[in-house]
Amino acid sequence: MNEFIATDYENVKQKTMYASWIALTLACEQRGILAPSLKTFCLAVRLRPGFEQTLKRQGHRAAYAHEDFYWELEPTTPRHGDRPFEIAHIDHTELDVETVCSRTGRVLGRPWLTLLSDAYSRRILALYLTFDPPSYFLAQKCRCKFRVLSSSSGRKL
Repeated sequence: MNEFIATDYENVKQKTMYASWIALTLACEQRGILAPSLKTFCLAVRLRPGFEQTLKRQGHRAAYAHEDFYWELEPTTPRHGDRPFEIAHIDHTELDVETVCSRTGRVLGRPWLTLLSDAYSRRILALYLTFDPPSYFLAQKCRCKFRVLSSSSGRKL
């Protein structure tokens, strides 16, 4: 049954499960083997890996939605996205630096660094340094900063 699923159901023709099950039933009758029920066949199809199945039936662009999602961008994380500037990650980090006012000597606190990095090329696209803690507004400011920098350099996104 698994061989039949791999060859008949998981191909570019995109047969329905029912049509593929009918073909399996006919093949089993020709060989004199007891055919599985439709319910068993559908369960076997659903238990197979979704990414590989969608890749074989619909191609890599459709299968991309079934790939594992990476919450953190590390050196060992594979590239994701089809091209640069498609997926970006925003990271907020409180810096290990205490800032002090040069005039008054008053301690200002620890600043926050917000980085916008490209998931495909792993480049830093924009950074924003502030004393405000992470927020939606801060993420929007970082994206806006990137748009301003990219438009001033003449790059079309």
